[in-house]
Amino acid sequence: MRPRSLFVFEYLTGGGAAQDGVADPALWAMGRAMRDAVARDAAALPGWQVTVATAVRPVCSPGPGGPATTTATATTAAEQRRAPAPAGCQPSAATQDETVADHVARQAAQHSATLLIAPETGGLLATLQALVPAERWGGCSPAAIALASRKAATLAWLHRHGVATPLALAGRARLLALNHQQVDLDPDGRLAYGGVRPLATSADHPRWAAAAALVQQVAACVPGLRGFWGLDVVWHAQAGAVVIELNPRLTCAYVGLSARCGQNLAGLLLAGLGVNGDPQAAPATHSGPPAEADAHG
Repeated sequence: MRPRSLFVFEYLTGGGAAQDGVADPALWAMGRAMRDAVARDAAALPGWQVTVATAVRPVCSPGPGGPATTTATATTAAEQRRAPAPAGCQPSAATQDETVADHVARQAAQHSATLLIAPETGGLLATLQALVPAERWGGCSPAAIALASRKAATLAWLHRHGVATPLALAGRARLLALNHQQVDLDPDGRLAYGGVRPLATSADHPRWAAAAALVQQVAACVPGLRGFWGLDVVWHAQAGAVVIELNPRLTCAYVGLSARCGQNLAGLLLAGLGVNGDPQAAPATHSGPPAEADAHG
């Protein structure tokens, strides 16, 4: 069997942090957790070779008498800040003359499939997705990414199609999990992210049926949702699940999800792309793009 290859690129750990001067260790850790989870799943599939983008994490240091600056240098200490590729995966770093986009374009052309984990805001995910040949892309369509990148426009679109959003207190999708996203107010009155806690991966949870119906409703009214995508919702006492945000990409909820579901979820993604190295690696019951739902409150 001819090996298939997957390139996994997470923006911060793949060079975006250094390029943009983002030194927040919490964001770096979340990015690495998502990257490693899906890369390990894919590497466990028979007949697949996985390459993971790696880069040095910048550090934040105060400038002389001025604001903090970020630096990333090719020293031994800097190399210790590099997030290594998970076991069984090959690392890939940008060359000295390459930008993040150059690196993605080069690797996407050399692999059977590419998975990108990057913020959709500011057009970043769309820009990187455009560098991947269409037949090697397993994520949401450019149109779906463009819509989800404009949060107010997304809510307006969903509202017009009867989905509950804060504006109003063709596809099939499969709900993979319900999760609780902890969001609190810190002492200064700012929102603080406290992580994701798993709630359920089966219909035993009392909110599962409503969440599954919502996933189908969103998939039907937003053409091009494909691969892993997520919904952030608030559970309203009267309205039920109220959509806050649509994420046209893999989210933090993926971390540890394959183990909880008892199946290799990367197999679903790659089987849907049609480049699966082993037809038996993914379950035959999959009927559409996987979706994750994060519930608040």
